[in-house]
Amino acid sequence: MEDKTPEGTAPGPPAGERGAGSDSLARDIEAVLFISPEPVSLEVLAEVTGSQGEELSRAVETVRELYTAPDRGIVFAELAGGYTFRAADGARKAVERFCRRPVDYSLSAAAMETLAIVAYLQPVTRPEIARIRGISADTVVNTLLDKGLLTESGRI
Repeated sequence: MEDKTPEGTAPGPPAGERGAGSDSLARDIEAVLFISPEPVSLEVLAEVTGSQGEELSRAVETVRELYTAPDRGIVFAELAGGYTFRAADGARKAVERFCRRPVDYSLSAAAMETLAIVAYLQPVTRPEIARIRGISADTVVNTLLDKGLLTESGRI
């Protein structure tokens, strides 16, 4: 359960955690936008930084200015009611080539054995895999899930 302040908003970080000044606020915003897989709204930025109003707007503008230079590979963008970073249009070809590179799926013998069991018996549960292999399959199955070679469908 999330604590609420009397005004009904979520509290920001404890006093002193962010540090003083707009430079640290801009740094915090930059870090949040970098790690977020989707655009971050001004409301969420206010919540996680503990800042709001003019101070927050100035810090967002500082980050925007840092990422508007024409030679940057990453640019600041407003999208879907929030802020995000995206690859610059000029870097499109390099990004496309990077995304097309083949993925190395070097697998252990245990992983290959587990994939063979799943391919032959699917749908199959972890206990069934462990019974057939004679050893726990949790680590191998988790590795295969992480690599996107297996998907959970309610029975794994």
